[in-house]
Amino acid sequence: MSMRSIAYATAACLFVVSLATKSDQLIRGRELHDNGCVGCHGSDMYLGEQRGHNPYYTVRLEVKRWSEYIGLEWDDAAIDAVTAYLETTYYRCGEARC
Repeated sequence: MSMRSIAYATAACLFVVSLATKSDQLIRGRELHDNGCVGCHGSDMYLGEQRGHNPYYTVRLEVKRWSEYIGLEWDDAAIDAVTAYLETTYYRCGEARC
């Protein structure tokens, strides 16, 4: 097997792993959101005028602020997971950090 083939195979494996990791993060984010956030508000709050106009850091800041306020004790990974879920599902800024 040539070095080029090994490099391509390695890149393909890393890509698949990153997709699986992102998928796991989104699943966890949805579960945390549904268990920690929906009790106080529904998803309709994400569908207003500002939909698609919330920068990633603003969404993350709100997730962190409210999780602390209601005592969810989420760590950074949980906050990142919920933020990724909201970004992907409602705001669609994703990795672009709009």
